[in-house]
Amino acid sequence: MQHEVKTIRYRRMVAVWKATASLLLLLGSTFLAYSGMLTEHISGLRRFFSITAALIGYTFFGPYFVASLIHLLKRNTVLLSYDHQHVWTNRDQVAWSQIRKVELTSSGIQKGLFPKFPQFVFEQQNGTTVIANTYYLMTDEELSRALKQLRQLVNERGLRR
Repeated sequence: MQHEVKTIRYRRMVAVWKATASLLLLLGSTFLAYSGMLTEHISGLRRFFSITAALIGYTFFGPYFVASLIHLLKRNTVLLSYDHQHVWTNRDQVAWSQIRKVELTSSGIQKGLFPKFPQFVFEQQNGTTVIANTYYLMTDEELSRALKQLRQLVNERGLRR
């Protein structure tokens, strides 16, 4: 018996909005860098803070822009797929029976001020994890709905111990 493969996808319009917002913030960072480096009549302290703010902006919003733009240009909007027996991320496949629980890590800031995208983390019975990155291409509501759906599937199809 063949089971239908279902998917969790991002909406292209969310990628458009996130790429646009990131681009605007990168332009703001460029303005700060310009004003900090090329404006003659500002104090050293203001110059330092302008350049520092610009570098933080580039470091934080640059990866958001790149991830949004890359996924905006992709034809396939699937973040993960599943059927009755397995779930597939972009890199891994895991059987539902091996999944103990699924969590959603929150977004945040990593070392070096790089953004940390929300991820679906599938904890397996053997303690290892499989990660499905969302690249922050889903709204918070969509992430919550997808997490609820995945948890329900783990309860139905997994071996809860």
